[in-house]
This record gives sequence, structure tokens and C-alpha cells, in this order.
Amino acid sequence: MATQLPIPECFDKVEDALKAAVMAMGGFKAVGRLMRPDFDNAAEWLRKCLSDDRRERLDPSQVMWILREAKQQGFHAAMDFIAGDVGYKAAPVDAEAQIQSLQETIAAGLLQLNQQMARVAHLQERKAQ
Repeated sequence: MATQLPIPECFDKVEDALKAAVMAMGGFKAVGRLMRPDFDNAAEWLRKCLSDDRRERLDPSQVMWILREAKQQGFHAAMDFIAGDVGYKAAPVDAEAQIQSLQETIAAGLLQLNQQMARVAHLQERKAQ
């Protein structure tokens, strides 16, 4: 039977949200090994880092890594909790759609720039006459 993961509203603190993300990604042992392949007891290290009564903490880049990897697994509750806790609403972004949008914006900008350059050239020709 699958473990029931808490929903975002049930998290009391960011550590709880990140623990749920770790569980969604395969648990402390699997994620600890990915985060610290050089460390023999990576699971215990990760457990300590996500315990609010311990000194060990994840650095921001490690938190971001967990959030990115959890997103790849389809788990968004940790990001939802973090965003909601600071007054934002987060939504997953499709990378392909984002690339397409940026390419369209660049193409439109280049078209406008070319039109403006042609207009400048035309005005310079008229001025020279």
C-alpha cells in the first residue's frame, strides 16, 4: 500500500514540505545517495538536515535541487507550500512552451528592430539629399 503524502495545507513548516518531496522521490536513502554520492550515510545526513531540531541544514542550492527533482516526479506540494507561505501562487511551467514564447518574442523584436533600422536609413538618405 502506498504511503499517503500530506497535502500542502497540512505542512506546518518548510522542512515538512521538503520531507514529503523526498518521500515522493523515493525516500531518504535514495535521495541522500543522489545528493551526496560521496557520503556513506547520506540518508541520515539528509534526515538531519530536514529536522528542525538539528544544526545541519541544506543550502539553498540543495533545496532548489530537491524542488526541481520533485517536479520531475510530478510532486508539486513542496513548491506550493513554499510559494503559499510567502504569499505567492506557483504553477509548473512547460519548458517547451517557455522556449517557444521566448523565440516568438525575439522574432517580433528583431522584426521591429529591422523596421526601425530601415526607417533610420531612409531618413538619413533624405537628409543627405
